[in-house]
Amino acid sequence: MKTKNTYLSFQEWRKEFFEVNKKDLNKEILDKWGIGKEFLFEDTKKIRIYKYGGYLEILNNNLFTVGLERTIYENKEIEPIEKELYKWCNGEIFNLYNGYASETNNIANKIMQECENDSDYLFEIIHEYLQLLEDTPIGLKGIKETLEEREN
Repeated sequence: MKTKNTYLSFQEWRKEFFEVNKKDLNKEILDKWGIGKEFLFEDTKKIRIYKYGGYLEILNNNLFTVGLERTIYENKEIEPIEKELYKWCNGEIFNLYNGYASETNNIANKIMQECENDSDYLFEIIHEYLQLLEDTPIGLKGIKETLEEREN
């Protein structure tokens, strides 16, 4: 299980799931995963439950759906539904700092999402940050110490 200070990417999140037929749902599953049976659609065939948080419904007509706050998302493809669910979970369930979203943490999460597919952008950000640190009283000392600890 990820800790609160560990970033959880969309790809990591989406690969850890299991599915349960609606007729097989029991109180233990509902309670453990925070699913309100009264909120499920009548024509739900299965529930896909993600290990790191969140669930979506697979309807009898094979549409994927999720209700988030006051909006219901449906699609023939699962990825757009998963992205909406991940985006919501990112602020509600995981990628939080000590249990509460902070502006700094939200910015860090957005940067991590952008950098998943763009290593040049990641390099630019790290390079700029290190240049800023060179001019501070602490300098690069803390980062160098952390890197040394990780190497050992």
